[in-house]
Amino acid sequence: MWVSPGALTPVPSHATIDETTVASVIKDLLRGDALRHELDATFRRLELRQPALAELIAGEVAEIESAPGQALGYFLFLTVYRAFEQRFGGRLGPVSHRQLDAALERLVTDSEVRESCAPTTCSEDVLALGQPALMQLIDRELRKAENTEELMPAFEALLVELLVLSEAVSA
Repeated sequence: MWVSPGALTPVPSHATIDETTVASVIKDLLRGDALRHELDATFRRLELRQPALAELIAGEVAEIESAPGQALGYFLFLTVYRAFEQRFGGRLGPVSHRQLDAALERLVTDSEVRESCAPTTCSEDVLALGQPALMQLIDRELRKAENTEELMPAFEALLVELLVLSEAVSA
């Protein structure tokens, strides 16, 4: 097995979201015509339970210029959170601003290390190994987007969200 250098640790096995959970969350969100209502209810819970993460998400979605891009970002951020919420419930601990900053710093450092040492790998590959169902969802939805360039900052914030929520799950 070849080990590539990087600054990210693997996602803990006790924090992995499986395909069944992702499918269940999507099914719940798409039930009837209430997608926006379900997403808004999820965001209100997020604001109460994870205020630092809610601030990050609100800021990232506000930075997206197009309405379709904002809708997609909102959907992806909240689907990821809802998957963790549904799968782990009380085992999902709070995320602080400091943890968000540290996760972003690790992703930037990891990207720099991989660029200089292993240019054929990227940080999202490491997260995809630990959270394949969520990364497949994100990748699939981003491929459908009209303007993926405008979504790149939100994509990076999604990686931060995945990383901190994975680390916030207690064993």
